[in-house]
This record gives sequence, structure tokens and C-alpha cells, in this order.
Amino acid sequence: MSRKLGVRLGNWLSAKEARELWQSPDAETLKGKRDRAIIAVLLGCGLRRRELADLSFDHLQRREDRWAIVDLIGKGGHVRTVPVPDWVKQFLDEWFTAARITSGNCFAAFVAQEPFGAME
Repeated sequence: MSRKLGVRLGNWLSAKEARELWQSPDAETLKGKRDRAIIAVLLGCGLRRRELADLSFDHLQRREDRWAIVDLIGKGGHVRTVPVPDWVKQFLDEWFTAARITSGNCFAAFVAQEPFGAME
């Protein structure tokens, strides 16, 4: 079976569904800020899960008055540069500020500090 050019494969989110998805985490919590930033990067930059997991602060650079994820090693070891839309950078900045991230992995695991016995 030959592939047709210009035919999208898989399931695609509508613009409304995508907006609802990245707006669903609670923007007032640290976990919510992280989740919103993760969803924004996946949707707005088209990163794969492994690329997101490997994303470091050093990958984010300003190039020609625009933000980009540079020297990202993706599928098959290919190195690529990905533009970062302004709205994605805004969510990243909110996450970095709240989590006090200034270097290293952008989405390292964290343990939320909850009072003893607190329930979600």
C-alpha cells in the first residue's frame, strides 16, 4: 500500500480541543503550571515525548528575535531546531518562575510539599 501525499494520518485535535486540553490543568498550582507548560510545548512545538523528556534549559535560545529549541536530538538521532511560539514561551516562563528553574532539565520530576494527611 503506497502512502498518499498530503493525507494526515492518525487522530488530530481541533483548535478548540487543543485549547481545552492546555487550559485544563489548574494554573494556580505548581503541578498545573508544569502540566500546562508540557502540553503547550507538545502542541505548539510538535515535540515527541522523548524530546520533551530530554529538553534542557540550554536548548531554549533566542535566535533572530525569536525563541527556538535548538540542537534537539530527535527520532533517529536527527538534530533539529524548532520554533517556539510566543504563547508557548509564556507558559514555559510561568513554569520556570514558579519552579525556580534556571538550568538543567526543563521538566524534572518534583515532589509537591503537602501538609501531613492532606488529600487531593
